[in-house]
Amino acid sequence: MQPQNEQETLVEPLPDAPPAETFATDESNPSLGEDALDATSETSAVEATDDDFDGMKSASEDKEKDLTGDGSVIKRLIKRSPSAWEHPESGDEVCVHYVGRLKEDGTEFDSSRERGQPFEFVLDSGSVIKGWDVAVKSMAKGEIAAFEIAPSYAYGEAGAPPKIPPNATLVFEIELLSWRSVRDLFGDRGCVRKVIREGSGWEHVRDSDEAVMYYKLIRRNDEVVEGAPEQALVFTVRRDTEQHSGAQGGVVPRSVERAVRDMKKGEAVQLTCTPPYAREFTGLGLGPEDSAVIELRLEKWHRTTSLADGQITVKMLEEGEGWERPNEIDSRCRVVIDGGAEEEVVLGDGSMPCIGLELALSKMKKGAEAQVTIHSKQYADPSTSQNELPRTYHVLLRNFSNGKQSYEMSSQEKIEAAKRHKEIGNKLYKEQRYDRAEPHYDFIVNAFSYDSDLPAELKAEAAELLRAARLNLAAVFEKRHHPEKVIEHCNKVLERESTQTKALYRRACAYISRADYDEAAQDLKRILEIDPQNEPAQRKLQELKRILREQDRRDKALFSSMFRDARRQSASTAAHAPAATTSSA
Repeated sequence: MQPQNEQETLVEPLPDAPPAETFATDESNPSLGEDALDATSETSAVEATDDDFDGMKSASEDKEKDLTGDGSVIKRLIKRSPSAWEHPESGDEVCVHYVGRLKEDGTEFDSSRERGQPFEFVLDSGSVIKGWDVAVKSMAKGEIAAFEIAPSYAYGEAGAPPKIPPNATLVFEIELLSWRSVRDLFGDRGCVRKVIREGSGWEHVRDSDEAVMYYKLIRRNDEVVEGAPEQALVFTVRRDTEQHSGAQGGVVPRSVERAVRDMKKGEAVQLTCTPPYAREFTGLGLGPEDSAVIELRLEKWHRTTSLADGQITVKMLEEGEGWERPNEIDSRCRVVIDGGAEEEVVLGDGSMPCIGLELALSKMKKGAEAQVTIHSKQYADPSTSQNELPRTYHVLLRNFSNGKQSYEMSSQEKIEAAKRHKEIGNKLYKEQRYDRAEPHYDFIVNAFSYDSDLPAELKAEAAELLRAARLNLAAVFEKRHHPEKVIEHCNKVLERESTQTKALYRRACAYISRADYDEAAQDLKRILEIDPQNEPAQRKLQELKRILREQDRRDKALFSSMFRDARRQSASTAAHAPAATTSSA
């Protein structure tokens, strides 16, 4: 999926949502013979163009089909596949194009076609909403279908703000482009996977998780090996197939990297490997030309998450209970850090000196233990020197209680909470802890963006709090060098109050940082029309004029240099041209 700071996809499950049952298709285990090596293939379909896709929406070739039996996932065929008998199975890697819309009003919230890049995922791996697993397993290559997915199979009561509201029914139009069976791990018949013991649960390892595995030799060439010892292998899971070192040294075989992504906790598989893949396993006494059957067991894994663009790493040693996690603000947590005494901290109030630990706690469940590594001074305890980084902590979250969310509050409670969050946010802003001030201002925006339920006597006060929060968010994002976010929040203020000079000024500064000088000049001149004595706007306008003069000087120098080079080239060409000959009559 696309990274979050790019144009994001919205088919991933909610991080806090409880897992749904897995709708797996029984997977036949390939034998160790030649038939097994031929049993798999990579299938693909010719991609439809946008015009083809849109034109086929009205040409339904089949009636609606209830895929779950309770109406949670309804399928309507748009384009039939030429090979409708063949479908992907649980664990297969599929490649699709899709367009997602809200059923209620048809609003499009996500489209791989608009990005021009198909989306890939593994069926029943927990990487997408569970309605997608059900939907795509019903498809054949080249098929296009529309799926109506109920909230219970999508984003549930919470939704996925801001694009998907709570209890939203979604409609996805999906084209299945291709899939690869994971039984032939590399598509070259060099390593075939066979499940010999099913794992437990529904989760799979993800990229960056630390996997704890064991492997042993079962057969060398045609010889069965009895009583071979297990070898331990601990490594960080990576998407690429390049070999790299494990935690205890040594090389992680490519076949292990590929196989582990589809295994559940406790699962055991046999890998039938030709010599190029077999020789990557160390400690088994294999020669360079030996083929082998190797048993591979996934004991467990430690879920690993990167926060703050990789500046904080959280490795879960114990997952904890349930699925709830502390909120970023207003959660009271009972914690033990590095084996010390238990203490109570309130997330988001600025009392915890190490911002990285505070962010890590918001990703943990009750009873969870984690190894938290802080890589950046920005997220470390102020007493930590640069030489002490990266700094690693052992954190135990014994218990926590979340404060009320804005939607759980009465109107008066929202007002009081907003005032408190404004005060805390301003304090953190003055301390230059901009990323921690942000969620406090976000609380106010979320509480009052839609004020239709507020009584009339509170609307003016709510509007003032909302205006201040948006202006403060603009200031936060200006400090964090995100001009697009600055412009977004200033625009929201100016929609309600077109003469708000702070919003105009901050938007002008953001425009200048993006080199949108004409727009910046318009905003600054507008401020001076409203308030001719506004000194910051006067200074910024003079600064802008200096920038434009300097840009003009550089442009003139560039063009002058280009013309000189052109004249020199012309003169050089003329000097080396052959003399013209005159013919006599």
